[in-house]
Amino acid sequence: MVYGCGNNVVKLVLVIVNFLLCALGAVIFGVSLWAHLDKDFVGQLNELIDKAHLEGDVTKFEKYQTSLWVLMVVGGFLFFVGFFGCCGAACESVFILSLFFIVVLVLVVIEIFAIVFALVSKEQFKHDVTEVIKQAYHSSPEQFKPLQDAFQCCGADGTPKAGPEGEAAATCPPGTEGKGCIDAVWDTVLKAEIVVILIAIIIVLVQLVALTFSCVLCRAFRETRGYTHYN
Repeated sequence: MVYGCGNNVVKLVLVIVNFLLCALGAVIFGVSLWAHLDKDFVGQLNELIDKAHLEGDVTKFEKYQTSLWVLMVVGGFLFFVGFFGCCGAACESVFILSLFFIVVLVLVVIEIFAIVFALVSKEQFKHDVTEVIKQAYHSSPEQFKPLQDAFQCCGADGTPKAGPEGEAAATCPPGTEGKGCIDAVWDTVLKAEIVVILIAIIIVLVQLVALTFSCVLCRAFRETRGYTHYN
């Protein structure tokens, strides 16, 4: 058993931090799974693309769905890493904590890169979403109703496009003229992005604390074993 009040406090904090990693990993996994299964968002967009015959743009939303799968994997991985760290601290295993340190360090580097990439590529993703919605609306405005109902918007840019009989304009939900589906969809994406980035930043900070404390505990465990060996 590790000696010293300070070391015991660090041990307790590391267990708590890893428990938080477990919880945050579970949250990321759950939110990503929910977003992947949300028919009002991804399903409606994919259905719209299929009906508008925009096969060339499907890959843009396949990338979105792929990113959700990646987040689910990361969330599950964080959960098990946190559990791994708890076991290492509780069992006072230098080997497990050293392995935990290496894994978490790699994760921190990957997560920082992912956050920067998400911020840098945001405008490109917005451009892709805008182009897909514009093409879908102009190619098949009558098939736009599911998306308009889901996001309470009207047309691509808020201006209804009337056909020969005005049927396309009639598909807009009441009181939505002036609110385009491009802005409505992007607002939803932006809110989700902000939540994901904030969670990612919190995870990185928690992991940095875990890295520091795991180093402290590894040294304390080695010193304790050396003290026990010579006494």
